[in-house]
Amino acid sequence: MKITVQQYAKSLLAALSGQTPTETQETVNNFIALIVKNRQENRLTDIVAEFSRVWDEEQGEVKAEVVSARELDVDSKKMVADYLQQRLAAKEVKLTEKIAPEILGGFILRYGDKIVDASLRNNLDNLKNKLSN
Repeated sequence: MKITVQQYAKSLLAALSGQTPTETQETVNNFIALIVKNRQENRLTDIVAEFSRVWDEEQGEVKAEVVSARELDVDSKKMVADYLQQRLAAKEVKLTEKIAPEILGGFILRYGDKIVDASLRNNLDNLKNKLSN
């Protein structure tokens, strides 16, 4: 049975819960030895990224990226952050912004493994597909 990246990350998080710094170091060393034993070194970057995500989730922190055609104003950023805070019961939302003029308008929101595509480009493509059928 192949262990998934998510299983590794969640197992490490559970193992580290309530440990002293010395115990944490020993647990991390044992975890890396397990990864090597299972010949999963090539997945270590993904495991660390997933661990970081589940750690943040455990702490009530959500990282999200919003892509828009132009910079969002303060009220729009707050609205997106408030939406995520309510939807995910998060204590804190860390929002990064990316500008992509090719989406024309609207936004694309990425958080966790979810994507909300409310871009004008996507809506136009959907309309084009419906009209061509």
